[in-house]
Amino acid sequence: MSNGNIKVLIVEDENDIANIIRDYLSVNQFDSHIAAIFGGWISTKIIAKTSPRILIVE
Repeated sequence: MSNGNIKVLIVEDENDIANIIRDYLSVNQFDSHIAAIFGGWISTKIIAKTSPRILIVE
């Protein structure tokens, strides 16, 4: 089964951790994106733009 159509949004303020998660998901063919967070808040525009099916939050 291909996971390429399943969009995942990663919300993590530690770049190293976010990149490890993204790399793992990429190997498993998920379409993953990392969201930059500002003061603990994630922009709803990022969620609306990426329309993730899965949201991974720190």
